[in-house]
Amino acid sequence: MVKEIEAQVAFAKPADVVDDLQRKGMLRATAHPIDADQQEAFELKPCRLRDWSAPSESKLNLETMGFDHIELPSNALLQNTLENVRLAGKISRVEASIIRKQLKGRSFKLSSGKRLRLLFIAAEGFIMRKAGPNGMKVDPDIAMSEMNGHDGALTVHADQDVRGTPLKQMMHGAAPGYFDTSHRMVLIKYRPFF
Repeated sequence: MVKEIEAQVAFAKPADVVDDLQRKGMLRATAHPIDADQQEAFELKPCRLRDWSAPSESKLNLETMGFDHIELPSNALLQNTLENVRLAGKISRVEASIIRKQLKGRSFKLSSGKRLRLLFIAAEGFIMRKAGPNGMKVDPDIAMSEMNGHDGALTVHADQDVRGTPLKQMMHGAAPGYFDTSHRMVLIKYRPFF
């Protein structure tokens, strides 16, 4: 099993990083139009990517690494819906709604033994992405829609800033009391995977 591979990861070009006028001392990357050539809009750098799912690897840890994984419950409706999405290679609004309802409010055990309650799932959180080697399109004839037909993401999607936005606003100022404001991500693991 391959434990580590080299891949091109997209970073903002230095010329596109500007002062954040709303938050003194902070920087932000300028936005690119959705139809911009992503390969041209970003600076691609080779990075080593490690497969942390390998049995010999250390466990991920949300508090120390910013990443973790959870096992989804053996809920028949959830598992059947995920399997239908996997087989179809696309997700429908009905399936997205079922997955949301089956996950929202649930508590999951983290690798550290602590528990995580899933309180919110972003509205744009359901996107099926597919990419072949070196970012090649798997099926160039499929048109991109809101949830389906997206290419592999070139950049990290980090919509939470270091001061707690947007969670701070969504939770009426309470978010910093519940969370630290560094980026945290939970990898939801669904089996079987290809």
